[in-house]
Amino acid sequence: MVRYKKSTIGILDVYNRVENLRKKFGKVKKAEIHFHTPASYDYRLITPDKYYYDLTEEEIIEYAYKIGYFSENEKFIYLNDFKLGKYSNEEYLKILNERKLPFQSFKEYLSYQLIAYKMYAESIEVAVITDHNTISGFDKLRYSLNQYYQDKIKPTKKNIPDIKLILGVEISCSDCNHVVGIFDEDSYESVQSFLNEIIHDEKSGTIENTYTILNLIRENQGIGYIAHINTYEGIGTKLYKDKLFNPDFCKILGITNLNVDGWKNKTSKSFDSSKICFLHESDSHLLSDIGVKNTWIKMNRISFKALKIAIKNHNFCVFTEKPETTPIFIKGLAIKPVQNSFLRKNQSNDLFILDFSKDLNCIIGGRGTGKSTILNIMDTIFTQEVESTNKLKFISLYEKIYVVFRAYNKDYVIRFLPQVYDHYDITRNDFFSFTAFKNYSIEDGKKILSKEWYDLYEIIDRSSAIEISDLNDCEMILSTVYKKHYSINHIINLIQQRKLGNFIKEVIHAGISNDQLSKIFLTLRNSKENDFLKNLKTSISKLYPVIEKIEKNAFEKTQGFNNYYSNIIQIKFSPRKNQTSNYIFVLFRNSNIKLDSYISKTKLKWIDLITYLDVILNKITFLEFLDMLANRQFARINKIEPIKKYATEPLTSKDIANGFENIEKVTTGRLLGPLYDIVKNNKEYTVQSIENYIKSIDDFTLLFNINSKQSLKTLSSNFREIETLSLGQQVVALLTFIMEYGKYIGDYTPFIIDQPEDNLDNQYIYNTLVASLRNIKNHRQVIVVTHNSTIVTNADAEQVIILNSDGKSGYIEKTGYISDEKIMKLIMVHLEGGRQAFKDKMFTYSTILN
Repeated sequence: MVRYKKSTIGILDVYNRVENLRKKFGKVKKAEIHFHTPASYDYRLITPDKYYYDLTEEEIIEYAYKIGYFSENEKFIYLNDFKLGKYSNEEYLKILNERKLPFQSFKEYLSYQLIAYKMYAESIEVAVITDHNTISGFDKLRYSLNQYYQDKIKPTKKNIPDIKLILGVEISCSDCNHVVGIFDEDSYESVQSFLNEIIHDEKSGTIENTYTILNLIRENQGIGYIAHINTYEGIGTKLYKDKLFNPDFCKILGITNLNVDGWKNKTSKSFDSSKICFLHESDSHLLSDIGVKNTWIKMNRISFKALKIAIKNHNFCVFTEKPETTPIFIKGLAIKPVQNSFLRKNQSNDLFILDFSKDLNCIIGGRGTGKSTILNIMDTIFTQEVESTNKLKFISLYEKIYVVFRAYNKDYVIRFLPQVYDHYDITRNDFFSFTAFKNYSIEDGKKILSKEWYDLYEIIDRSSAIEISDLNDCEMILSTVYKKHYSINHIINLIQQRKLGNFIKEVIHAGISNDQLSKIFLTLRNSKENDFLKNLKTSISKLYPVIEKIEKNAFEKTQGFNNYYSNIIQIKFSPRKNQTSNYIFVLFRNSNIKLDSYISKTKLKWIDLITYLDVILNKITFLEFLDMLANRQFARINKIEPIKKYATEPLTSKDIANGFENIEKVTTGRLLGPLYDIVKNNKEYTVQSIENYIKSIDDFTLLFNINSKQSLKTLSSNFREIETLSLGQQVVALLTFIMEYGKYIGDYTPFIIDQPEDNLDNQYIYNTLVASLRNIKNHRQVIVVTHNSTIVTNADAEQVIILNSDGKSGYIEKTGYISDEKIMKLIMVHLEGGRQAFKDKMFTYSTILN
């Protein structure tokens, strides 16, 4: 019995289970950094021209109604109650004290509630409170944020995260700078003691200078930086500024205007802004300023410690503007196992579910834990192609497989239903059903699966989905969101088989189809025998502008890339049209001609004719030659290159007795006519020879700077063609090309690669591969199977997936962000050999490390 699909049961269940997973990976959080509350002496709340302490309760109630916090009825009730004295300072303060609330009045309570309301309205996730020279507003706002979440957000059951408030303070220094200090909330008491020692009063600040305060903040385990550096006045001596802006001391700066950089001239000459973590500060003193100027920080669980780590890794974790995110990414994979299935959850037949970050995912674990299987599953499901029947059998040992993905603001679920008989015995010849395969491709040997293997659904909402039944629509969606994963072993095979040109071309032209070219070849292949020559003549004339367009596109595609990456890698348009054997020999495949036989009773052999073709096709193009041949313009061909001189054997009297003629007396038509007949009567191979020619002229190679990796000494550029490099260098060049070209053209499809560290030296992995992964992961999903700890830790993987095996089945041991201590311990176990092995390594290097 064959398992067929045609049931929507399970689609929404899988989708909701993937969506409901507790996301443990790192995500970009919207942060409101350096903002003020009523605890600041110069806070305004409503308008710039009126201080908070001058506002009346009635004004604040009216404003709460204006911005939507109160309904009209609520406004009326609160105003009326206030007039009745319900919120008078004495009575209300008693109520607040009884409830142990941190507020001193209704005015204060409502104002902090409005800040909480505004922050949730602006989707803030991280808030660093920094009142002037005080931390007294921290507990008040923390209470209001928690209460607002419990009363207003949680009951809606919407997927809105609660806001994490982080303790901070803005200190006014004697040299007219403002310094922000950020601390762990657990050290609240010690921070208060620290402020008591240095703050003269909340308006004046401290007598100490910026350099001293920054050092004191660090001594108190805090994060310190100069606030709104764009307003920096440059006060201080050259010695002072050199010390303050020394690269080893100044690592963070706050900025409230991203478009102003004149302040740089007022700092030290040693100042290097490229190494600074810039925080886009709010510095809001008004409710309306919240959510306008923000920093975007990548974290998992929001905490002071996580903020500290993110700032340290600011190049790929901290953004002054919201980073672009990919519109295409895989959300999760769900597998329904059967008895013989390898991947499963806790030895049960429940769904094996794996979720992915839209950024960098590293799949790690020992050999034979199912890492590469996951990539093969996704390849098969999205492309419907398989290169190995044995791999397909292994993938088919599951009842159903689901992949949840997002593409251009829509969610989809593809359900894969292996077309096999229920016995699941892979040794049987009838393992696959008779409907399993669509066709078999002669050229590359890949099997194409039939549509019976999958169905595709668009998710409308959590309770409804519609099937996309049109096959063309399905194929279009799947091809738009996925390309096959890259395997280093596959790349090495291409190198060894000398197929790099085809691989480079596939990367350059990925996702681009030439419909005009396809139509021309379809017309030729569908020609009746009597019409083929006529259609050939017409098609050749149509091919000339297509080829011109191919060459023009090749130039345009590569020129900009080459300019941008001029010091690393270059794409070279490298037509192989002079390698005539690529398309000449195809013509003779079905002709039964012996190469050492003679043509038209002359001493011209077929092998001589092939030599002649090789020469003439270096003078004119293959299409020009076919065009003349199809039109029987033999004399014109002969004028370009005389054919008779290629008959090198002398004519003997015995030859004459056997009917051979002097070639000088034979017409050119008799010599080229047999080739004309071959072209006319071998439709399939003539068309294939033209296709091979098109492929030959649309070919590329790479020039790679072998000195581009970081070295102990600076080396001049040394570009060499990829074919001349060592195997390891070729892998380096191809990986650099794949990632950087995808970034350059804005390729949003998931970048999936299996063990990129194979055949790569560690210096390249750290200095080039890791840097490339950092650069592309913020706008393109990356899924990497790796055994290399440098890739996982230094590229700052947002989701680490640890697989394990008991020998019989593979399972998920743990998933999470790299800053999670449990994840870090498992990385140490699986990729470093364990704690002791890593300690031994540290001891070995300790003599050269500071």
